[in-house]
Amino acid sequence: DGRFDGGGHLNETVHAKKMDVVFVNSAPAEFNNPQFSARIKHSIGQHIYLVEVTTPVESPIGKYQDITVSIRDKGGDKASGEAFAVADPLYLLFNPWIKEDAVVYLPTEELRQEHVINEYGNVYGGSLGSYETTKWYYGQSNQVALDAAFFLLEKVDRARAA
Repeated sequence: DGRFDGGGHLNETVHAKKMDVVFVNSAPAEFNNPQFSARIKHSIGQHIYLVEVTTPVESPIGKYQDITVSIRDKGGDKASGEAFAVADPLYLLFNPWIKEDAVVYLPTEELRQEHVINEYGNVYGGSLGSYETTKWYYGQSNQVALDAAFFLLEKVDRARAA
């Protein structure tokens, strides 16, 4: 879920029945820009809405920026609504809860807790016969760690392209 300041003229009754949300990402088509869909879940305050974003299972992971949310009458022309720039990027990782994504799906909650939710674990160093265990904080939910991971992914992509 993401929040954006709509600043528009919606009220709770109108958006629940007569409005929809369209996500447009300005990334060029050659980057396999996925077709995000979104809907307004509810109003948080005056002109501030909680938006639920859904991405296709086959969407590539990435840091999606330059996203515009367009609010329009259902069935109306995309250009007929109000458009708002989303201030923060949308990070698309993976979803081990979705069976359709066979590459990353984890079949039990125990596996998901161990491999995805757990922030602490052990790191092993050495060889098979002689190793040391170090307690480690993964920090995978930390904003700095997330930005660093995507920075490295971007650098690896550029290095492969060169």
